[in-house]
Amino acid sequence: MTYTREQLEALAVVARRHDLIVLSDEIYSELTYEGAHVSMGEVLPERTIVLNGVSKSHAMTGWRIGIAAGPADLIEQVGKVSEFSITCATANAQYAALEAFANGR
Repeated sequence: MTYTREQLEALAVVARRHDLIVLSDEIYSELTYEGAHVSMGEVLPERTIVLNGVSKSHAMTGWRIGIAAGPADLIEQVGKVSEFSITCATANAQYAALEAFANGR
């Protein structure tokens, strides 16, 4: 399911009204076949943490490389939690992801 910009803007109104933080899983964003993907991070950047990775976009399923992007103050708090609860991906997986991001699919 991909939401339109208009649908995301309507959700953003609700999030602002109720002082909500949005956690947007956009792992399939590069596999949008009808229309362009619109990120909630574009519509509500001050309140959205976007989750993504390389498993779908770069065919690196199982490599366990994920990304969290958002406002610095929120990402700082995410970092505090993940530092002690998530193990690190292997070095070869990290280098492969770096290559995928730098030089495409």
